[in-house]
Amino acid sequence: MQVTASRGTPMVALLAIVGGALAAVGSFLAWASVSAAGQQVSAKGTDGSDGYITLVAGIILLLYGVARLTGNAMGTKKAMAVIAIVAGLVAGGVAVYDAVTAKERVLDEAASQVASSAGVSKTAARALLDQAVDSGQVDISLSIGIFIVIAGGALGLVGGVMGFGSSAASAPAMPEVGPTGPSAPPSSMPSPSAPQSPAPEIPPVAAPQPPAPEIPGDPGQGSST
Repeated sequence: MQVTASRGTPMVALLAIVGGALAAVGSFLAWASVSAAGQQVSAKGTDGSDGYITLVAGIILLLYGVARLTGNAMGTKKAMAVIAIVAGLVAGGVAVYDAVTAKERVLDEAASQVASSAGVSKTAARALLDQAVDSGQVDISLSIGIFIVIAGGALGLVGGVMGFGSSAASAPAMPEVGPTGPSAPPSSMPSPSAPQSPAPEIPPVAAPQPPAPEIPGDPGQGSST
């Protein structure tokens, strides 16, 4: 039985391709920037390991979208949809985590560098940096790249969920199999039957009649002389 692609396949493929492209491109862009003393330093996603994780997730989403668009490997599209869902969660989840913890991570790294160069403890260096941030001397902000990755992961996740739902809805129904094989459809035409020969006629048999009883003569009458 041939399985045809569902009507939602073009939309699923489009969401996966766009989401994967955004996640991959956003991994090479700046995720955060630090401004201090009139200078600004930006950190790209691929400057750390998280950027490569989102890059791989974006490539997986791209491959999934292309496979759904071209109709390749349609027999495993449910498994592919699960992989796309995981890839979208990974790309978006890593980017969201980095966005939430970007300030703390930047300050921790900067405190380590200040402590080693100034010969002070990391706690003291972190306290100085916190004061600089509170006073506006140091500004830490998120850049466009991390938001692009978050959007790409969200689109890929939606595409994977839609692909999984369409895969489950378009599963073909298997024919019922009886003890000796698949049941044949009922036919509207009656099946021909073998001609039947008429039963031979049996002649009627008369029942035997009992013999008539003999009537004895009158004993009072004699023979005439």
